[in-house]
Amino acid sequence: MNTFKLIVLILLGGLTSTPINAQSFLKKALKTIDKVNNALEATTSSTQQSQKESQKEEEKETVVSSNDRPKKDNGKTTAEGLHIGSIATDWATPIIPRKTAQTKVINIDSRSITCSQYFKDNACFVCDPTTKLWGAFDTTGTQIIKYEHDFGLIHGKSQNPEFENGVCPVRNPKGSYIIDKTGKKIKQFTDIRELSNFRNGIATALQSYPDPKNKYRTISRVVYINNKGEIIFPHLFFELKWNDVEPMRQFSDNLAAYFDYNLNKWGFINQKGEIIVKAQYTKVQDFHDGYAAVQNENKKWGYIDTTGVVKIDYKFANEPFPFSEGVAFVSRREGTNCLIDKNGTIILDQVEHISPFYQGRAFVDFNYQSPYKKYDQQNRYKIIIDKDLKVVGLATYLPTFEDVDHNFHWPQDGLWYYGDALVDTKGDEIYCAKSLHEFSDNRAFCYIDDGSSYLISCFINREGEIVFMFKEYEF
Repeated sequence: MNTFKLIVLILLGGLTSTPINAQSFLKKALKTIDKVNNALEATTSSTQQSQKESQKEEEKETVVSSNDRPKKDNGKTTAEGLHIGSIATDWATPIIPRKTAQTKVINIDSRSITCSQYFKDNACFVCDPTTKLWGAFDTTGTQIIKYEHDFGLIHGKSQNPEFENGVCPVRNPKGSYIIDKTGKKIKQFTDIRELSNFRNGIATALQSYPDPKNKYRTISRVVYINNKGEIIFPHLFFELKWNDVEPMRQFSDNLAAYFDYNLNKWGFINQKGEIIVKAQYTKVQDFHDGYAAVQNENKKWGYIDTTGVVKIDYKFANEPFPFSEGVAFVSRREGTNCLIDKNGTIILDQVEHISPFYQGRAFVDFNYQSPYKKYDQQNRYKIIIDKDLKVVGLATYLPTFEDVDHNFHWPQDGLWYYGDALVDTKGDEIYCAKSLHEFSDNRAFCYIDDGSSYLISCFINREGEIVFMFKEYEF
């Protein structure tokens, strides 16, 4: 008997005067109560069903209104249909470094580690914080060379120790030598110092030898050495008087810059050591897209082609940017900057900053007077344009092309460098980590915070998995 029946019977029972009357009355009352109870249950069931149907209708309406919502409401697209890149935004969903069961922990006697922070020829050099000697690790985090090599003073990123085609020069202050991937010396020099990194199998070095005319004097000269340890290009030997040795420059468009220490000027050679463009410039950039920016004696910059012909006259007081996909960014002495083509014609003006074109796109920060600012009237975004100079998207920031050390970060594998992130050509964050570097040999250096009181150095793969990390011993 349910609670409702019991309460009613107690109340009715108090109203009856005789047992017979009470018994008859109670039978009739129970029938009536059952009818009422059935009616109440039917009403309750009907009400619950109505509530469920109403809830379903509300959910359906919610789904419909969500699907019909304009795309600009999701923070990724403007009313005009332009995509908004997610660099440093709250809607960015980048790949973030994560530890896995396979992450290798390499213990060290320090909270920080000095390393080249990139792989080349599937090897990365690391300096032991205690002995200050260098060793090397492969892309799995396996140490392939013990901490036993002294590279002396390292001046700039261009002289980080690195392998090329299985060999690496070691600039030991007591005498340079060349090692293979096992750390074995394959060439020991007795008269060579300041051996630079190899570029297409060629390095510069400083050679010292006794002066045949004065036994008390030592002559120092700049020479070129191949990766077998042989001295090459005798026509490019220069006696060194007061200059520092210029490291071997990269080959680009099959040419590399060389320095004439007699003239104090730069020119260009090919891989055979043949002088293609004679030394005549006070400063030069590496070739890119068939052109190189060069500075003459009057401190003016122009552009030459790979034969040394001046293609754009010396008229730029400020150092211009390299050409990329047929255009280059140049700056005026005062006012805004602009984009020029290979004829030197201005094709885009009122530019504050711009990235080089890559895969047909460039990121641009326009001056407020530019007609392109109609796409960014609140001055919140950078404009992404295509090769036809049409707007194809927006981004919150420009990728980083030239860093504080004046190193150029050319995009690769569809990704731009941006300090703590790698972004695609749409301006979307693809990877994000502290001091994240570009990928090399499918590994990227970065720092992570694993709850310690300091940041951990590590290398990640393209899935964002931490392959190996350097961490201070616990005790």
